[in-house]
Amino acid sequence: MIQIYKQYWEDYFHFKGQTSRSEYWSVFLINTVISLLGYWLILYLLDNLVRTVVSVADNSKAYWVVLVTLIFVTFLLTVFLMLNFIPFLSISYRRYRDTGLTPWAFIIEPVAICLAMAVYYYETKVYETNISMPLWLIPVLLVLVLADFLIKILPTGTFNKI
Repeated sequence: MIQIYKQYWEDYFHFKGQTSRSEYWSVFLINTVISLLGYWLILYLLDNLVRTVVSVADNSKAYWVVLVTLIFVTFLLTVFLMLNFIPFLSISYRRYRDTGLTPWAFIIEPVAICLAMAVYYYETKVYETNISMPLWLIPVLLVLVLADFLIKILPTGTFNKI
């Protein structure tokens, strides 16, 4: 699994070739675990920051230590997620190719990412202004995410046999 993850980083911009199911899902699992641990650490530090502010004055050293640690962990997690964007797109693209689909089918993933950002935008703006989310956005996003998931769990060469 470690070798697969090392290969994932070595193939940062490698969009040619193919990726097996085990390679893709191993990388997905490792990235998910790292992200969840990072989010858990951020929530833990936020909880400690709030408790520190409630229990002592703002100028205490404990407050500043927790605040600086929180900023540092948030920065590291953000950098990790940003650095993962391109290699994860490349491994996803290679996974699509591995199933035998035409490379044009990969348009599903970027469209789903854009729709997810639109949903996030509308959700954050709904209370500031009276903007309502288009009704078609959520079902289309769900269909694209489901299609993307189903394609990634298909065995190697599924569409080559057709």
